[in-house]
Amino acid sequence: MKKFLIGLAVAAASILLFVGSVFSSIPAKSIEKATNVTVSIVSYFPRENGGWNLRVGAGVLLGVKDDNWVLSARHLFVDDNGLQADHIFGIMPGFREPAEMSVIYITDGSSAFDDYAILRFKVAILRRGIEIRNHDFILGEDVIFIGTTGGLIFNQRIGFATVMQYHYDENEKGQVVVKPFEDFPYLQVWPGGMGDSGGGIYDRDGKLIGMIYCSTGGYMNSNPLRFLRSFLKIHGLERLYE
Repeated sequence: MKKFLIGLAVAAASILLFVGSVFSSIPAKSIEKATNVTVSIVSYFPRENGGWNLRVGAGVLLGVKDDNWVLSARHLFVDDNGLQADHIFGIMPGFREPAEMSVIYITDGSSAFDDYAILRFKVAILRRGIEIRNHDFILGEDVIFIGTTGGLIFNQRIGFATVMQYHYDENEKGQVVVKPFEDFPYLQVWPGGMGDSGGGIYDRDGKLIGMIYCSTGGYMNSNPLRFLRSFLKIHGLERLYE
């Protein structure tokens, strides 16, 4: 059954790769490049009465060589009570079966915008990671985004970047006013769903420009790249931008 599901996922990815190359200006080789660094992740949290609660998401293989660093979202590995997952498994295109992973670095979760984690496979992954673009997303540019939507492994979608920066609110007098979201724009793509957290957003050259961490009305959101850059710098991983 496991082999059948993996084979089905790879076949589905191949079909989506073909469809995406027909209806988008994004080159097929960029879609393939992004897919090949995508990690589908499952985390296991123990239940008090036995058994497991599962969280499904995605990650992105980073690294200028074969470093095996995987970027993902913190909330996939730490629950609302601060309990960390007991077991984490990931699968990439070409894997025969899922491989165990461990969390190396993680944010403290003090803010909804502070949702990053770095993991590593416990087996050697001799594969080059993705490049991270040096400048932020641009309104309207074509993008690829890949996750594990509803459990569908390597679910590829083609879209364009929208930038959500302002929203309506009420002031102390009950008047409708326009306010910024945390004083910075963040990237949105559509459509998305459960299982997309930790998935990468890529430009037409296949370079990483964002990571999905939450949804708003069906739109998947990513912080500006400077947030990710800051997280990597804290842990001495700035070279992943090279």
